Parts: sequence; C-alpha cells; structure tokens
Amino acid sequence: WVKINVDARLSVAKKRGVSGFIIRNDEGFIMGSRFQGHNLVLSVVIAEALVVLHELQFALDLGFTNVILESDSGLVVNNIQQLSEDYSESRPFTWDVKNLARKFHFC
Repeated sequence: WVKINVDARLSVAKKRGVSGFIIRNDEGFIMGSRFQGHNLVLSVVIAEALVVLHELQFALDLGFTNVILESDSGLVVNNIQQLSEDYSESRPFTWDVKNLARKFHFC
C-alpha cells in the first residue's frame, strides 16, 4: 500500500499552474515524487485533476497496485468518485482518471 498526496497552485494572471505529488509507503518512506508546470491552465480544478491523472500514471509505472489518493480539492475527489455523469470543466481529466484507476487492485 502507498499513499499519494497531491496539490496544485494556479496563477490566473500568468495562466500557469504548478502541481506536485508525493508517494509514501506504509512506513512513511518516500517512494516517489514529482513537480510539474502546466501552461495555459485557467482553473485550479483543472490543475488538481491534471496532477491526479499524472500521479496515478506515475504510480502505475512504478508498479504500485494498491494506492490511497489524498487531495485537498473536494470538487475533484467528488467528480472522480461519483457514479453519475460528470459535466464539470474537469470532465476530460476525471474521465481519464477513472479509466486509469481501473488498472489498480485498489485505488
């Protein structure tokens, strides 16, 4: 089991987002991390959804199959967890996140 914490920040004036995540195992040791800039990002919700998508792919690439995701964006988490159709601005990313999450034993 690993726990993944994600966060994103946005500069509306510069239309630039910065996101990052850290993966820790059950003993608290860092198993991976990444920070990334995103150009032409107009919403912090999209920035948060992007980092979730990137961290899940990164965790999958590292071979983790049981992950717990933690984000401070309740909107993104709710959009990912809801069973009904998502019509939010982050829909393209949450759609990809849901499909990617199916590749884990637990996510």
